[in-house]
Amino acid sequence: MEQTAQERVTDAINALYAETGTRPTLAAIRDRLGGGSMTTISEAMKLWRKHRQASTAPTAIVVPEDVHAVITATLTGLWQQAMMVAEARFATERESMQAEKDELEAQLAETEDAMAILEKEKAASQAACAALQQKLDKLEARYQQQGIALAQHEQLVQELTATQQLAQEREKQLAVTTERLHQQESACNALEQQQRQIQDALLEQQTRYGEVRTQVAVLEAENRLLSKQIEQYGQILGHAALVPSTEAVDQKAGDVLGTVKNKAKTATNPRKTGSAS
Repeated sequence: MEQTAQERVTDAINALYAETGTRPTLAAIRDRLGGGSMTTISEAMKLWRKHRQASTAPTAIVVPEDVHAVITATLTGLWQQAMMVAEARFATERESMQAEKDELEAQLAETEDAMAILEKEKAASQAACAALQQKLDKLEARYQQQGIALAQHEQLVQELTATQQLAQEREKQLAVTTERLHQQESACNALEQQQRQIQDALLEQQTRYGEVRTQVAVLEAENRLLSKQIEQYGQILGHAALVPSTEAVDQKAGDVLGTVKNKAKTATNPRKTGSAS
């Protein structure tokens, strides 16, 4: 009986496998056959692999009931021991994780408390900065009213900037600024007192000037009266005999009038008198 194409391919595969001990390639099978369809060779190779796998599959072993029971009991005991060990290990790990969780929660609570404190300090710092800004505005207004120089104003602005950047130096810088303000107020008070003294001196000189003018007016009146009396005496005693006496009286009156005028000039210039003294 003539073999089919598939049977010839299978015989070639078995022969090549027996010779080499390895699964033959499709090219080697085709060379052994001297040609042929690669599709037929490939299908035959697939069937040969299936038959070989089926022939080399392990044979099922029937385990007796008593052996099966012993194996089951042993596996059950091992499983229980493994579960106990795993449970103990998991319990330890749970305790460790719980302790770590408690520690993290405590750290979180501490962090939240610290953040709350920092927020309060931040709010207090902002309020202090606002208060300092308000005080600075008041100080600037007072300095402008008092004619404080621009350099001092810029210095105060720089001090405020440093105060905002360095919170720990705010009180010290504020004390320095307050001390400077007291000094300016003291200087202003001293200037006001000096001005009052000058005004008092001026009033005193004006009073003295009025008194001197009154004295001058009295002396002038007396001089006029004296001149009239001299004229009357001259008419009585004769003009020639009274000429020397009239000149002497006029000389004396002129000296008195000059003295009075000098006092009047001194009274009208109190500032020059004060500066000279």
